[in-house]
Amino acid sequence: MTTFDRIKVVFPARHIGIIKGFQTITEDDRIKNKSFLQKYPCYVSISVNYDTDKARIEFTSKVLKKRYDEKINYNNIAYCLEAIKSMGVCKLDVDSILEDAEVEKCDVTKDVAGIDLPDLKTHIGTHIANYNQWTLKPIKNNDNVILEKNVVTSRNKRRLSIYDKEDEMSKATNKDYLAWAGNEVKNSFKGITRFELSLTTCAAIRSVLKVTDTRLETVLNAEANPIADLLDSALRKDTCFTSTITTLSQFDKQTTLAYYNWDIEAIEKNARIIYKERYHKNKLEPYQRLIDAHAHNALSRPTPMTSKHYVRLTPMRSNVLPQLP
Repeated sequence: MTTFDRIKVVFPARHIGIIKGFQTITEDDRIKNKSFLQKYPCYVSISVNYDTDKARIEFTSKVLKKRYDEKINYNNIAYCLEAIKSMGVCKLDVDSILEDAEVEKCDVTKDVAGIDLPDLKTHIGTHIANYNQWTLKPIKNNDNVILEKNVVTSRNKRRLSIYDKEDEMSKATNKDYLAWAGNEVKNSFKGITRFELSLTTCAAIRSVLKVTDTRLETVLNAEANPIADLLDSALRKDTCFTSTITTLSQFDKQTTLAYYNWDIEAIEKNARIIYKERYHKNKLEPYQRLIDAHAHNALSRPTPMTSKHYVRLTPMRSNVLPQLP
């Protein structure tokens, strides 16, 4: 089931009735827009544009309160809207919104237990297929990272955040939420690493979720595995291990080996061409040591399907890629 941490929907303005707490923007004594924003204890943004006759609601899965760990999904979307309605700032025709709403933005989210986050960070950083196309950025001074696609066009931008959810829940920014929902909610995220893929355009939503339209029902029922697809696209498929790599020179040699599928004969052939009469077999010794270390690690570690070093993405993914359920 596709799950989301944040979602923004648009629907006909007739499905919402303003009660209180909204800010009003007028022009020539005419109401153009009414808006409401609540950041704590759970984020909810509501706006009504009277020029377009459209209303928009953006919210996070914290509106689920004690059910926060479920994240937004097809089975609880009505509950989310009812929770917003119960805030008492507006009336919502929940059934009509479910039928007519379309998704403008969303964060596809997976929570995975048992990940060695520092190891995963190293794995991703050393297996990026194209460093001109993809960038790995640290999030502050920890092992949380953002894997981002470097493109200009918004529809093709991709941003995957990977972070320690248990640690994030302990931050001061969640104090109000925990006071409201109950401190025991933190227990649901013990040992959890969160993968969060932000989709900010309708074109990106259709492409990444492999759907033909952005109707709320369609998006929530999407069967794609976009986080797995992104990692599959961004990372190399070789099976090298990086635990023995300590210098840039070793990294360069490992990258060369991976390119030639760990074939020492192919390396020797090119070395003879490059060095010509200066070639000596000792030129291959650093490569052979890496091959030996690679073979040793491959035999001594658990298979990738059960190793703690890899995140489970799909049961049929390449062995080198992290995998989520």
